[in-house]
Amino acid sequence: ELETLLFKHAVSGMTRIITSSFIRVIVLPRISASAENQTPLLERGWCVFELFLASYCTRLLYQRGPGNEVIEQTVSQAMDPARLYDVAKLFNSVRFTGNADVSRVIRMIREHFDAM
Repeated sequence: ELETLLFKHAVSGMTRIITSSFIRVIVLPRISASAENQTPLLERGWCVFELFLASYCTRLLYQRGPGNEVIEQTVSQAMDPARLYDVAKLFNSVRFTGNADVSRVIRMIREHFDAM
């Protein structure tokens, strides 16, 4: 299917974008009440993956201080060492749209950390 092919192509370059020293990742964890998908950010597989990489590579850009407690809490929870200790457990505890995405993300994390 064309959509799957395009998704795989986009994902292959996403990690390079997220970890690039020229790119900052903006954290916007609030979900609109009218959004079709109400799954919290820290329960979405690809969102956790992107936040994980961006946090590790210090590419995050988010406001701190009054009114931004949700953002600060999301980043803090995402980078909790207890959560990050077992990458396979972390990514098996979140939801992915496609079943094969869990193993793909774990493989990508291991590939990138071996290179870092």
